[in-house]
Amino acid sequence: MSHPLVAAVWEQLGRRDLANILREIIGQHAVDIAVLQAQDDQASKIEPLTRSVFWIKTIFDAQRTRLQELVTTHDVPTSNHSPYLLPSDAIFSTLMYLVQVKSKLFPCNKPVAPGLMCYRHFIAHTLLAGIRLLVLRGDDISAEDKFNLERAMAAAWQHPDLTSAELFLINDLLPRAGGKNPPIIPGLERLDGNPETLITDLLTALIRSKTATLAPFCWLYDILCSAESALIQCHINWRHTSQLEGPSSPAADTIDDTLDQARNTRTKLVRTVLAAFDDEFEVPSLQILSTVILTQNADGHPPLQTRRIRDNWARLAPMREFWEASLGHLIRWLINRRVQMWDSNGELDANNHDYQAHLAEWLQASPLPGASPLAETRADSVYTVDCPAGHAVPREFLDERVRSSDPCAYEV
Repeated sequence: MSHPLVAAVWEQLGRRDLANILREIIGQHAVDIAVLQAQDDQASKIEPLTRSVFWIKTIFDAQRTRLQELVTTHDVPTSNHSPYLLPSDAIFSTLMYLVQVKSKLFPCNKPVAPGLMCYRHFIAHTLLAGIRLLVLRGDDISAEDKFNLERAMAAAWQHPDLTSAELFLINDLLPRAGGKNPPIIPGLERLDGNPETLITDLLTALIRSKTATLAPFCWLYDILCSAESALIQCHINWRHTSQLEGPSSPAADTIDDTLDQARNTRTKLVRTVLAAFDDEFEVPSLQILSTVILTQNADGHPPLQTRRIRDNWARLAPMREFWEASLGHLIRWLINRRVQMWDSNGELDANNHDYQAHLAEWLQASPLPGASPLAETRADSVYTVDCPAGHAVPREFLDERVRSSDPCAYEV
């Protein structure tokens, strides 16, 4: 998927009403699924109905990036309730809804077409992203909620044709991933330097240990997400800087250098992980990590040129294309929603109109930069009160107010 496109979506998701947006997505999706169940040809509708799952995964990714910045950069407690962060109950209820979506789109008593199995697998990946988001928040999941989620996942994935990666995700990884793991991931602060040693140690622990796989897997997963988000954040910063100072400004050149560094760091990281998968392709945890990499890679070719990587790259091509199209739908939906919110609220629309009118009047009345001051003040000069609304005030009105309040001061 295109990193500039993801950056544009993340910019739209940096809003205080994100919880409402998530509820609207889930509500509309629930209606669409209800309509699907009343139709005969359901198989052809499954792929379009997974679009909202890709939207939810994108929201989870943007949220973990914002949260991880608070945790690792600014040393903010994980219990910080920023207005831009989703509440824990919204995340957990979304996870429960995703399990229901899986059961309705891919019921256990019906065979799944080979071309649709990757979407069933992607729902499990979205659950993983949501559970890791809860862990990074540092909010404990109650024993009852954890039990209900585990039971729902186990009941939803009773297929006889589950892949080894899905079995590992549902039966082993996800039930343990909701435990009390450290929210601050060791090693992330060293990612900007030389991460090869850290990654190699984690991969070695992941391959050799058959039982203690949770910690190395989660750390590798978080590091991959951090490398991806760093690259996306560079695109966001470059876009802001180029709009304010121009694409050829020194600040934009600095961001270009940072972007190249982030891209090189990510390339080294994904090649190291994919090389381990190429050698130990039967390890389920490495299969999951390779899927994460190959579904998100924005280049037109696989990061590692081996036969196994090229085959997996080609197999996941439809998912990459569908994710790209889903992001395009999401950003248009977010922009249209913002416009509709303004149109549906007359007070906000009126305030916005007044603000734009006052701003235009203020710009017309303000002197041009570098213009020489007038030799004498015109009688009809307009003064502007320094406030966000930019009210234009005639001089006669100011004269009258000053004269009536303090004649002596007015004469001076």
